[in-house]
Amino acid sequence: MLNENVAVKLRLLATPLCLGVLLFFYFNCSKKKESSDGVSQSSQMMNILKAKTLPPKDTVYTVIGYVSGLKGYCIKYNENLFRGGDILSDSGASSLAKTGIKTVISVTPSAFQRELARKYKLHYIEFPFEYSALTTSQLAHFLDILDNAELPLYINCHGGNQRAGNLCALYRIYKEKWSFERALIEYGKLGGKIREDFMMLRDCAAFCSTYKK
Repeated sequence: MLNENVAVKLRLLATPLCLGVLLFFYFNCSKKKESSDGVSQSSQMMNILKAKTLPPKDTVYTVIGYVSGLKGYCIKYNENLFRGGDILSDSGASSLAKTGIKTVISVTPSAFQRELARKYKLHYIEFPFEYSALTTSQLAHFLDILDNAELPLYINCHGGNQRAGNLCALYRIYKEKWSFERALIEYGKLGGKIREDFMMLRDCAAFCSTYKK
């Protein structure tokens, strides 16, 4: 009986030991494959996951995708308007400058982003507002910015989808004379929260249609 108990214990010890050995060889082989391919399996998986989160393609905008140093994915509405998330590093600010961006309108301004904009000669306009709470006075100020800012523009909020998306929808209505319905549909396609922002965007759209300088 004693020998049987010892045998059972040895088998129990051997199972995790064998598993550990297998895992050791697996990860070492994976590392060798990563170094030979130049692209890690984890990076490949991350790219797959990111691709699944991108909005659908359309003829009226371009999905640029994820850019190093910028939070979230980037959207190009036209030659004068781009949208994305916060500027996280030099590489993000450098990418904006190389794209030709002249003015950054930030809903989520910070001293760090302000310094990066200065470093890369981007005009940095701070335009903070709360979720679903854009007032008419703020809106009038935003329309004035659109009329006078040096182009192209990069509009950002934390993630790039909701509040930056609000402003880009209003750009469509004010600058390109889109209907509220068309701008709202695009806003939803590009990751915006239609249910939360419907009332605000409707009121802002009405303001845009009657705005006079």
